[in-house]
Amino acid sequence: MFDHNKDGIRTATGWVKPDDGLLVLDRNGDGIINNGGELFGDSTLLADGSRAAHGYAALAELDSNGDGKVDAADEKFADLRVWRDLNSDGISTASELFTLEELGIASLDTAYKNTHTGLAGGNTLVQQGSFTKADGSSGQMGDVNFVVNNLYGNYADKIALTPEQMQAANLQGIGGLRDLREAAALSEKLALALKAYSEADSKEAQQALLENLVEQWAATNPYFGAEISISNQLTLTSSEGIGLTPAQAKAMQNQIFMVSEERQQMLDETARKLAIVNAFSGIRSSFVGVYNEATFGKMAAVADKQYATLMKSIYEGLLFQTRLQPYLNAVTFTLANGSFEPDFSGIKTAFETVHAENPKKAFVDLSEFIVFSQNNNKPVFAELSTLLTQITYDAVNAGQLDEYAQVLSRNTLEGLGHKLGTDGKDVFYGNNLSNYLMGADGNDTLHGRGGDDILSGGTGDDELYGGAGKDTLIGGTGNDKLEGGNGEADTYIFAAGHGQDIVNDYGSNQAHTDTLRFEGAVLADAVFTRSDNDLVIKAFGAEDAVAVSNYFSSNSGYRYYQFAFDDKTITAADMSLITVEGDGSDKNDRLYGWDSIDILHGGLGNDYMSGENGNDKLYGDEGNDSLYGGNGDDHLDGGEGNDRLEGGNGNDMLLGGSGNDELYGGAGKDTLIGGAGNDKLEGGNGEADTYIFAAGHGQDIVNDYGSNQAHTDTLRFEGAVLADAVFTRSDNDLVIKAFGAEDAVAVSNYFSSNSGYRYYQFAFDDKTITAADMSLITVEGDGSDKNDRLYGWDSIDILHGGLGNDYMSGENGNDKLYGDEGNDSLYGGNGDDHLDGGEGNDRLEGGNGNDMLLGGSGDDKLYGGSGNDTLIGGTGNDYLEGGSNGADTYIFAAGHGKDIVSDYGSKVEHIDTLIFEEALSPDVLFEKSGNDLIVKAFGNEEQVSVSNYFSSGAYRYVQFAFEDKMLSAAEVSSAIV
Repeated sequence: MFDHNKDGIRTATGWVKPDDGLLVLDRNGDGIINNGGELFGDSTLLADGSRAAHGYAALAELDSNGDGKVDAADEKFADLRVWRDLNSDGISTASELFTLEELGIASLDTAYKNTHTGLAGGNTLVQQGSFTKADGSSGQMGDVNFVVNNLYGNYADKIALTPEQMQAANLQGIGGLRDLREAAALSEKLALALKAYSEADSKEAQQALLENLVEQWAATNPYFGAEISISNQLTLTSSEGIGLTPAQAKAMQNQIFMVSEERQQMLDETARKLAIVNAFSGIRSSFVGVYNEATFGKMAAVADKQYATLMKSIYEGLLFQTRLQPYLNAVTFTLANGSFEPDFSGIKTAFETVHAENPKKAFVDLSEFIVFSQNNNKPVFAELSTLLTQITYDAVNAGQLDEYAQVLSRNTLEGLGHKLGTDGKDVFYGNNLSNYLMGADGNDTLHGRGGDDILSGGTGDDELYGGAGKDTLIGGTGNDKLEGGNGEADTYIFAAGHGQDIVNDYGSNQAHTDTLRFEGAVLADAVFTRSDNDLVIKAFGAEDAVAVSNYFSSNSGYRYYQFAFDDKTITAADMSLITVEGDGSDKNDRLYGWDSIDILHGGLGNDYMSGENGNDKLYGDEGNDSLYGGNGDDHLDGGEGNDRLEGGNGNDMLLGGSGNDELYGGAGKDTLIGGAGNDKLEGGNGEADTYIFAAGHGQDIVNDYGSNQAHTDTLRFEGAVLADAVFTRSDNDLVIKAFGAEDAVAVSNYFSSNSGYRYYQFAFDDKTITAADMSLITVEGDGSDKNDRLYGWDSIDILHGGLGNDYMSGENGNDKLYGDEGNDSLYGGNGDDHLDGGEGNDRLEGGNGNDMLLGGSGDDKLYGGSGNDTLIGGTGNDYLEGGSNGADTYIFAAGHGKDIVSDYGSKVEHIDTLIFEEALSPDVLFEKSGNDLIVKAFGNEEQVSVSNYFSSGAYRYVQFAFEDKMLSAAEVSSAIV
């Protein structure tokens, strides 16, 4: 930059390279080159006070001897210097000024020729001549017109400012203007205008003061002012001003340009604007001539455009030094890792505070703060864009956005990425900032793209795509499609009358949880249903619905949602407590629940239903259905048909309904009700399940297993008392008939050797039979016509062998075993048992306890075992052995045949008794046969042999009872024949 015209303003200019030089003369003797007056050009003053026409004219004045050259013979030759601007800064230093002698220049020729040759950068070689070196050779020199841009300039002198003036807002001076602070220091009007502008706290107030501020600054330009004159003469003023070509001048002669008062006002206003524009651009023309309406119109349009651009530039330049400065002051710095890092959060707080008091100011200030502080089209603090979007949304809801936008300007609003729709089919795209897009009427498509956007569809069937960022989507009335965008936590807002909307979103982790907000609805209003894999929520009645796409798919990324109502927010974890309904069709449906409390209705058809997680209710309705509860405490109702119900994990309720059903409780404490039909019920191993039966339930089978007493299952017979119940045994199964002969419950494997199949209790209306009580319960068991194996258990068993050679074991309990026909084997086991062999050659073993053994007809073998047993061989030749432990009783009668008794005693308490019914002692014949005692009480054909009676005293712990008296062993010995 260099001051060519000596006005004290250094302006941008074309220049020489460091290896070229400028011929200069330090005319004021201060040791430097101050301006163009010390160069050789058209700014050089001649001795007569006039300006030289060009550089050679100025040089010729130094040729004091008139020999056509300037050399040592001329008095000023020694004062000439060549300025080599080595650092190209336009400021001379002593080290850059060289004498002609130092450069080996002997003389400078004053002769030249006009060339007007264009040089690089817009410079022009106007005249060209030569110089002679000390060695006699010659070189070239010329007069160059450097290109000048007056827009870029500064004053050579600086104004000293007071501390108060240093605090004022400042802009760098351009054209013919000083920096704003310096100009204000020299102009009281400008200082007052700047102060008033800086104190204005709204855009409207600043806009009202801006023109005066700019005009006062422009007025500090020494060349300020402009006049528009109507003229038909071509005017040239020192190569300045706006001139007319000859053709324009000729055309002007044929036109009349009438100037009305209104037109004069327009001329004056345009002249004012031109003067201000010229002051800032450095143009020094104060006169402009126009010759008709058309040329004035074009000139006025150009002036208006340049003036508006200037005003906008100054407004924006002062924005952060005046109205927006308080927000900048909210920035703090923290020391981190050895450097200071800015913290912009205070700015957001400042705007929020202003918004609470003056929403309009906050909207305008924040909008301009974002627009004019962006770095590469990105906000310095992303949360400000999000805040502005929310403030914009609030303004829409308050019906004030149009008012705000008029102050800000709709263009600025849309420049921020905010778009306001029309009545048509709008397609809007946001930018990477946080945008507000409103579709208004029509079927609109809105794309938020980057940033935390708010998209409002308005009326119509709209499509809203949030894109990247934490977006808010409001479909509005109509059936809308809403996609917030994957990977962020978006918000969807619904209200009554919004129609049938579809939400499609996906998250990769919990941080991406989206929120569906139902404004004006409480949780109790909401009905959650399932349609295929979609979750459908109706919170405003039957007409409005939101379908959340793929919510129930296997991919958990489609379930990162929470549902907000006016009274409660349902998180993902809370969904396990929410009831979700799903309805099948008339066909064979496949219905699935999820983690929620699902209510599924299969309807007609053979349906497949799975509750998955949650405490679900599944209703098969009609058809042969398959119901799977999954995890949770589920309620499964098969309804009509032959259904399969599986409770899964949890404490489930399974109702088979009518039909032959299969019910599987699975893990948990389940309740199983087969209902009408012959059902198979399995509560599941390892828990205490409940089975409920009633009259008309048919022939059911229960299969369950427990590993300890805590797993005791309950079979409940509703409407029956214990006296109604008949307990029977079928193979290893316990069969209970509590409602007559038609209904029965078979408890599988109850009598097996594995006690895990006996963890049951049986509940009747009047009494509950525990496992311990079963020893008091009579259990009947019937054999067939074949060779059966019948077993009792801890209960009072009544077993009938029927036909065939049967094997029967009473096990524990006071049992009754009836061999009936055939050669049977009866084993009483523990307890006071009653064993009746019936017909055939039977074997009876009483086992432990005080047993009654009746051989019946046939040659039987009776073994009493431990205890005080009673043995009756019956007809046939029987073998009777009461057992050595206990006082046994043997009963004989006429017709019993020839029996053998074998017993042994170790003490008096073990004295056995042989009773001969209806026999008198005088009629009895006692005989000895080897070591045996023979007793004949009913004639010679029948007898009882007491084995080993005479071998030792232990075999004589016997007494003999007759109708008339009791005989001891000693008395019998004396009566032996």
